[in-house]
Amino acid sequence: MQRHLRLRGRTAFQRLRTDGQVKKNRDLMVSYVPNTLPHNRYGIIVVKHIGKAVTRNRLRRRLRGCLQNVDAALLGGYDIVIITRGKSADLKQVELCAALTDVLQRAKLLPETL
Repeated sequence: MQRHLRLRGRTAFQRLRTDGQVKKNRDLMVSYVPNTLPHNRYGIIVVKHIGKAVTRNRLRRRLRGCLQNVDAALLGGYDIVIITRGKSADLKQVELCAALTDVLQRAKLLPETL
């Protein structure tokens, strides 16, 4: 993911925590807030109870791959953080992308027809 598309810094994540809206499903949670940029910025948080570092990094890479597939269809101008929940590391890639699409549609950041 390109550097200008990443959320960096503690203040950006704190702003999402205090001002952001949250939508979730069984496997993922999305927190989002509008920004002043014409493009979206993304952050991915993989909680430690998912597994060891290798498992968490693999899940992070898989989520970035799913994000690349839906990025063009997303509404622009948002800071978006994706947080893993439950057994998301055990999901197949297709199921993980479907869970991400579902939660983004619940947040109304992604059109229903995708």
